[in-house]
Amino acid sequence: MDIKQKRISNFKDIYVMVKEFFYYRQKAVTPLKKSALVDIFISLLPCAIFGCLLFGLRAVLVLALSVVLSVGADCLCDVIFKKGFKINYSAALSGLLLGLVLSSVLNIWLVVAVVLLATLLRKTVFKDKSLIFTTPSLFARGLLAILFIGQFGTYVVPFLNTEIYLPVETFYHSISFVGTAKMYFFGLHGGNIGETSVLLILVGGIYLMLRRIINPIIPVSFIITTAVLSLALGQNLAVSLLGSGLFFASVFMTLGYNFMAAARYKKLLYGIVCGALTVLLRFVFKTEAVLLAVVIADFAFYCITRHNIKKMINFVKKPNFKKLLHKISKAFSV
Repeated sequence: MDIKQKRISNFKDIYVMVKEFFYYRQKAVTPLKKSALVDIFISLLPCAIFGCLLFGLRAVLVLALSVVLSVGADCLCDVIFKKGFKINYSAALSGLLLGLVLSSVLNIWLVVAVVLLATLLRKTVFKDKSLIFTTPSLFARGLLAILFIGQFGTYVVPFLNTEIYLPVETFYHSISFVGTAKMYFFGLHGGNIGETSVLLILVGGIYLMLRRIINPIIPVSFIITTAVLSLALGQNLAVSLLGSGLFFASVFMTLGYNFMAAARYKKLLYGIVCGALTVLLRFVFKTEAVLLAVVIADFAFYCITRHNIKKMINFVKKPNFKKLLHKISKAFSV
């Protein structure tokens, strides 16, 4: 074995050590069935139709492009990785979810980029079934939103056909709750395609609860935590709760963790963490950050398991630095 092969072998050993920690599979994960995918699609349909009626043909184009590209890219990846050609219904639903959290006036090339990036992440990085549903779409959308913040923060005003840029810090404290609550609740305001109407989001959420697809613990704890902390920081409730993507994220973007057979206290803790992160990120970055908060919470609850906590305790009690340093020195040794 030459020097190059030895280095590759040592790097593989280090990769396996890291992967074993972060990609430990939890035992109790409920797989997504086709019937569950159909129910989620039905629950999203009112938001999609209302968004298309509100924002016009441009919204139809964004949603159609997201779904078609997601399915097509998923099939192409299966062919490239020699897994056979088949239509993945989960990919279609992921594309629809991703399209609903995009603005109707977003540049078409950015729509293509975020869908392709989400598909690539779903096929390469996020292979675990507990993360494959919403996390890749959220991660891709959040990453490109940071890189192109001006594009992702631009929305069209309904019925006026004018585009505006809405940084959150300019209106969190400037709009009264009484004057705008009805407008936000029914969805007659600018925003992402599927996030405007809180009423239709609640209808979809109640349908999923009746079908026992989701548990109400996470959405309720998510929303209540955000409301309490927003009041404590003096933020406007109408915008903090109804005028942002909070309700959509709490109902639909936490589906990946809802499908895991977790205890009730974990679901409650997950909702509280999502709400606290949402308010904290809004306060620090002065912009809407509910999707980023859900991504961080997903990673935290995925990595921080009882198994990994025991491993960390054992590592602190009996640190095996010698073995790790030996692996690293061998990897870089000539």
